[in-house]
Amino acid sequence: MLKLLLIFGVILADNVYSQRVSTADEQFRQPGEISQKKCREYSSHVQEKNDCGHKIVKRIVGGERAGRTEFPHMVRIGYSSKRANTRVWLCGGSLISEQYILTTASCLSTVNKDAEVVVLGVTNLNDTDHKQEIKIAEKIIHPKFKRRSFYDDIGLIKLERPIEIDSYIRPACLYSNSQIRVEKAIATGWGKTDDNLTHVLSDDLHKVTLDIIDNDFCTKSLMNKNLPDGIRNDTQVCTGGDTEGRDTCTGDAGGPLQIYHSEGDILCVYDVIGVTSFGRTTCRGEASVYTRVSYYLKWIEDIVWPESS
Repeated sequence: MLKLLLIFGVILADNVYSQRVSTADEQFRQPGEISQKKCREYSSHVQEKNDCGHKIVKRIVGGERAGRTEFPHMVRIGYSSKRANTRVWLCGGSLISEQYILTTASCLSTVNKDAEVVVLGVTNLNDTDHKQEIKIAEKIIHPKFKRRSFYDDIGLIKLERPIEIDSYIRPACLYSNSQIRVEKAIATGWGKTDDNLTHVLSDDLHKVTLDIIDNDFCTKSLMNKNLPDGIRNDTQVCTGGDTEGRDTCTGDAGGPLQIYHSEGDILCVYDVIGVTSFGRTTCRGEASVYTRVSYYLKWIEDIVWPESS
């Protein structure tokens, strides 16, 4: 009997120790560690096939067409209209795992329209090769987001089934540094390609290189009543000040602001540093605002990779 009690005590102590170690590991784990580990796995698919679609961007409004496999994480979101039996494509997103898409909360809380499906693997919706169309299983809006406010404008989409990763469809990395150490970043989307508000959204995915600007300058440029605290440095990032009028525009919301991942053994992928949130309706390069991804990493990782969190 005594021997059995001793054995039980050892097992119990071991379980308590394991729980403490697990808790300690979680306390010391930095946001971004999980996503970087997963990103390395996704990158290996391309390294094996030696098929990297990146192209240097020499210079959306004022942008150019994206290459066929240049942004394999790009997602277009389709909506059903409550007023008419039609489907419209209003927002973009970034594939960040086999089953989750990063976008804005405002793209998931649209009035009279429900996000119901996503398309991946194509730069033009009329393409059929490598196209995957998957229904949306769940829309997850950040708990602090409030409609008519531009703060905490971030959300996740869970797909009905996992995607099939290949050279045309592959998750992006998530930028984990709270300080963005570059001066320029690339925005991508299917939004309007000029500032004429009567024009329809683009059929082709476009890319544009934009200057990252000071948040105080951005606040003064926007003068928006829905920003009582101005642009928040920890949760938002701005681009603008472009004399040639290059900018994101209507229809680009939810898409990524990204930079090349150039460190370590992760190749042929982009780091998403921001999610396109809003800007001036003129779309002339004055100022546009993006939700800063690094601030929300723990929230993202706890949902997308709960088994690792």
